[in-house]
Order: sequence, then C-alpha cells, then structure tokens
Amino acid sequence: MKIIRKSFKIDISYHFMKKAIFLDRDGVINKKAIEGEYISSFNEFEFLPGVLESLKKVPKTDYLLIIVTNQRGIARKKISINDLELIHNKMLNEMDKYGINIDKIYFCPHNYGECKCRKPDVGMIEMAEKDFKIDMENSWMIGDSLSDIELGIKKRLQTVYLGNNLETKMISNYSFDNLSNAIDLILSLSKKY
Repeated sequence: MKIIRKSFKIDISYHFMKKAIFLDRDGVINKKAIEGEYISSFNEFEFLPGVLESLKKVPKTDYLLIIVTNQRGIARKKISINDLELIHNKMLNEMDKYGINIDKIYFCPHNYGECKCRKPDVGMIEMAEKDFKIDMENSWMIGDSLSDIELGIKKRLQTVYLGNNLETKMISNYSFDNLSNAIDLILSLSKKY
C-alpha cells in the first residue's frame, strides 16, 4: 500500500488584513478654504468641530486611519510640498495629543488630467493597498465631495458622504452632516461582525 501525501497551501493572509477608514482632509477633518483658495499654512488650518474627539474613538487595533487628499494648490503654485508637509506635521502633532494615530497621508499634487492619483482616480488607494494589507471589502471612504464617493465606489469601499448635495447623497452608502456621526455608524456596524 502506497501512502500519498498531498500538500495543501492554506492562504491565511486574509486573516491578517486590516480594515481601513480612508478620510478626505479638507471638509472632513478641517474647514475648507474659500472656493478657489487653498490652505497654505497651519495658521489657516482649523479642525472642524468634534473631529478630534471622533477620531479618538477609533480603536487602533480595529482600523487603519488613512488620509487621501487632492492638493491641487501645489500644481497651481499656491502652496509648496514643503508647506504642505509642515501643515500635515502640525496637524499630526495636534492629533497625537488626542491619542489619534494617522497611519499615512497620501496626497495628489497634480492638476486635473495629469495623473492617476487625483480623486476620483484610484491611485492613492492603490498605493495604500501596496503599503498595507487592507481588507478593502470591510473598509470605508469618508468624504465631502462627489470625487471622494466615486473613488470609494470604484474601489468597492463602503462610502459615507458628509454634505448636502442630493446627487452625491443618492450614490453613497450613508450620508451625515459630520464626521462624528459617520464614525459612530462605522463603529456600531463593526461591533456586529
């Protein structure tokens, strides 16, 4: 009698994948500049009410927090990459005081049609997928514009729209007036599974 030993490879990488909450910056984390202008220094950067308290609720073990932001002001020479990095470093320092860990910030410095990273294109999310093992099926995109929601739909993320545009509300999975309600929803749904 011959014993045949078969080798089975079991893929357990799925069990080590992390869920992520992708966040737009301007209009979700901080107050937007007036139309046609850009936040060009931290003096102009103002956290929206309740944002720090909301993000503090997200368990570090449950979700990656990743910012994906279009920064066209760089292409238009309204802000330099160094200025943007200073803003982000100061923003992260403030968040750190609340125990908030942003895992990474991805930004697109390009103008319309110059790249594949500008939302609603998927380049920034694809970079995050390469940098982190992300469970995209159970991850979220929170944004305040149509391009944020379209990006989420393209990558099959659950989407949360923060705003009052009826068309965008209709295509997003959920819609709220503020980040606090969005985070509360995500955390309540994650407890069910």
